Amino acid sequence: MDGTVCVVGSLNLDLVTRVRRHPRPGETVTGEWTRTFPGGKGANQALAAARAGARTQLVGRVGADGNSYLAGLAERGVDCAAVLVTPDEATGRAIVMVDEQGENNIVVCPGANGHVTAADVDARAVISADVLLLQLELPVDVVRRAIDLAAAAGVRTVLNASPWSLSASELAELADVVIVNEHEAAALGPVPGTVCVTLGSRGARWLGIHVPAPEVQAVDTTGAGDAFAGTLAARLAAVAEPGQALHAAVTAGAAACCHLGPQGWALTG
Repeated sequence: MDGTVCVVGSLNLDLVTRVRRHPRPGETVTGEWTRTFPGGKGANQALAAARAGARTQLVGRVGADGNSYLAGLAERGVDCAAVLVTPDEATGRAIVMVDEQGENNIVVCPGANGHVTAADVDARAVISADVLLLQLELPVDVVRRAIDLAAAAGVRTVLNASPWSLSASELAELADVVIVNEHEAAALGPVPGTVCVTLGSRGARWLGIHVPAPEVQAVDTTGAGDAFAGTLAARLAAVAEPGQALHAAVTAGAAACCHLGPQGWALTG
């Protein structure tokens, strides 16, 4: 499969704990175990794009503790040459609680991601790509700079407008394809580009096409949306038909739910 995807996005280390149920406000519950997994929406999506067959470049930042993470991504086909190291800051962190149904609550601490600047965006990586893939875990001006570079070079842009923020609608106005869940879609309103809506266990819809998700036994839904986005971008980079691209993305998203950690599905097999 041909095609190049440039991902400008976050890299995190995720502290995951399993709980029987999520605590209510002010309540303490006991976790069954804790583990640390590689994560971050940018890295998750880059790994998914590479797993789907695209030549994949990642732009972002890690802390001094992130070298082994980058090595692992490189081993799995992600070009991390444009990922910079912030020596006096830790790699971003996410605290994740996963219940017995596989549903999660997540708190993200930006760390080195918060130090990414518009000047860090590697113009060569962006303009040499077939598809630019973005999310909203980096500063807004970074995302805008990447979109501007892509637009000037005629590179197709895909924005996963998550985590949702007040700037999401403004940035979505600039993207060719916007990926949102149902709640985000309701807040988004009309945009010039096309909107792809993920529907959880019901699959996804885009351009009038609805692809149902295969039935799976969910273990951890963390990263399912990232698997979807990265795979969709990879298929678009390879000039797949929308229906084919959507089917591949929904299948990847479902597969991600069957493994622990946001990159577990892509690290097996």
